[in-house]
Amino acid sequence: MPFLSVPDAAEIIIQGTLQGQAIANVIGAQHVGAYTQTDLDNLSNAVDGWVGSDYLPLVANSVTYDQTHVRGLNSIVDLESVDGTNTGPGTQSGSSMPANASFVITMRTGHTGRSARGRFYWWPFASSVALSAQTVTTAFASAAEVAIGNLLAAISVAGWTPVVISRRSNGAPRLVGVTTPITLAVARNNEIDSQRHRLLRGH
Repeated sequence: MPFLSVPDAAEIIIQGTLQGQAIANVIGAQHVGAYTQTDLDNLSNAVDGWVGSDYLPLVANSVTYDQTHVRGLNSIVDLESVDGTNTGPGTQSGSSMPANASFVITMRTGHTGRSARGRFYWWPFASSVALSAQTVTTAFASAAEVAIGNLLAAISVAGWTPVVISRRSNGAPRLVGVTTPITLAVARNNEIDSQRHRLLRGH
């Protein structure tokens, strides 16, 4: 899809590696007024810190966190910031779930419609937190929900508002991207979900 400007917004890309394949989580952030390099640096630093304190303890040690890449969305040629201070593997020991196994946290905005909700697909976790072939333990689901709440708080403390970014409406590209503030992160159930593109090539 061609570049679409999202005024005064940035894209946070949490980048990792699983079995030699790049994986990522993406979340949007909105700034009040024009952002500067310092604003982007503060954001990448805050999210990198969150990965180290909240995310890696809930991720299998077969997954490696590489860095957090924040890029401005005002223009196709824009400012960016990278922070990999907490680079390293997840700290859950034991066998890992399959590459495409995930747990989903829903991002709510208080509005209806696909353009006003988002999802955070968890990187693979240790099989020890799987209650069955279809579900995770309530303790893991609750911990993941709290962790994403902490991510939203970290983004806010850095001077940004976590948002859902919408670039399309009714299947057609928007003229300019729009943002809707995230008000709540919730684990809707304990079910294990799938991110098919995380499978190795050939699957």
